[in-house]
Amino acid sequence: MSERKKIYGELCALLTDYEGNGSGVPVETEDLYRMLVKIQNCWEDVITARD
Repeated sequence: MSERKKIYGELCALLTDYEGNGSGVPVETEDLYRMLVKIQNCWEDVITARD
């Protein structure tokens, strides 16, 4: 699985939990912030890179 798909999967899971449809574990502001930082750090090398 590509790194881009892993990040997308993590983002989807986090948003599902945030909406209350996931594991029942509350999502903290720090969790959302860490995800955004991860996306930012991977933006050029992973997110927008062509396969």
